[in-house]
Amino acid sequence: MGLARTKTYNFSMKLAVIGLGPAGLALAHRAAVRGIDVTAWEPQPVPAHILSVFADELPGWAVDLPSRSISAPVVYTHDGARVPLHREYRVLDNERVWEKLTTFPVINEPVNADAVTAAELGADIVVDARGTRDAYAPGMPVQVACDRYTTVASETVFMDFRSPDPDRFTYTIPLGDGRFLQQNTILATVTPDRGTDVFIPLVPAPYTGPHVPYGTRAGFIHPFTGYSVATSFRLADKTLDALQAREHNLSPAHGTHKPFRASPTLLPWQTPTFRADLALSRRCLATLLALPADSRRDIIEGVFSLPPELARKFLILGNLGATLKGMARIWIGLRDGSHKAQLISAFATSTATGQPALG
Repeated sequence: MGLARTKTYNFSMKLAVIGLGPAGLALAHRAAVRGIDVTAWEPQPVPAHILSVFADELPGWAVDLPSRSISAPVVYTHDGARVPLHREYRVLDNERVWEKLTTFPVINEPVNADAVTAAELGADIVVDARGTRDAYAPGMPVQVACDRYTTVASETVFMDFRSPDPDRFTYTIPLGDGRFLQQNTILATVTPDRGTDVFIPLVPAPYTGPHVPYGTRAGFIHPFTGYSVATSFRLADKTLDALQAREHNLSPAHGTHKPFRASPTLLPWQTPTFRADLALSRRCLATLLALPADSRRDIIEGVFSLPPELARKFLILGNLGATLKGMARIWIGLRDGSHKAQLISAFATSTATGQPALG
């Protein structure tokens, strides 16, 4: 994997980042690397929750981030088939990652991101990277899980569907200290228990704040996996390219002056391809939630019967072609004809009612 490309502009820019979770951290760090005057506001300490990523989704600048463990996960289908994913999986060492990437001032005070102005923070642009747990509304699909720790596991398991409950799977990862984290997970539900250890709104409402959203605030949560960390790392430089071009009225492709009233520079998640892929993925999630639990499980397992490279791209936001191709191959591969009919009916019904948008 090559080194990340970074554009440079001979103009100054002051950036304020509110929220120093993995998304805000990545954007602030990459801004500091390219010489932007950046300050972050984050009242909380380094996050304690486990952050895991597939190494092949990380940009070049992030491939050597400190890790607690590195392994190769497998999937177990409900009938006991073991499917190796042949992908490197990393559990990040949060404390060391934050220490390495915090190359900018951090103010440990709360900020009302919905009311504060850029001028009040001494910035040209404010980025809202606070996350979305507080954006939950009843009826919203969420991923939930309960944690437990063990020392008797022997491998990294991305999904283990060998459960009598077709709505649940077990996720098991090594923590690098002889322990394994096991999460009893419901991939998506609209009737969640708020008391769980993991609570991820899969389709947060569109951002309506006054600033530039980033990370989960900008819709980076993958509706199938609940993952957003790697996407936040991967899009950091492209986002800064667009923000610098906007600030200095330049075309990011050529570094020339360009009137943005006629042709604004799109942020990477605002491009037609990314928006279409996100909308389609959310539509698919709504379709799955309309199916019986056993049909839903069989379709999810179908992702891991795809060719490895297609499966990898299918689970990364922004690959519209891979999503379409993966959907077609999963449908063709369903062995139960009734599941195929249910899937077509659920997708058609949700398309007609407009429900897949889910906010």
